[in-house]
Amino acid sequence: MKLIGYAEMQKRHGKILFVTEKGSGNVVGDECKKVFLFDDVADKVNESYIGKNLRISYGCGYSGKAYVADITIN
Repeated sequence: MKLIGYAEMQKRHGKILFVTEKGSGNVVGDECKKVFLFDDVADKVNESYIGKNLRISYGCGYSGKAYVADITIN
């Protein structure tokens, strides 16, 4: 998955990442997604990482919802 941009969140400490990856299923070409990062994970991303590949690790919260636990920039 490749980082193509991000936006700072306004009401909470975090970032919204815009990423692309190869389409799957009926998608032809690439697909774009938003990935939400909070707190210390959001601090790992800066402008120098735009255009680089990311690896995202997910965790499961108390409510059973998935969240981004960590990211690795290649």
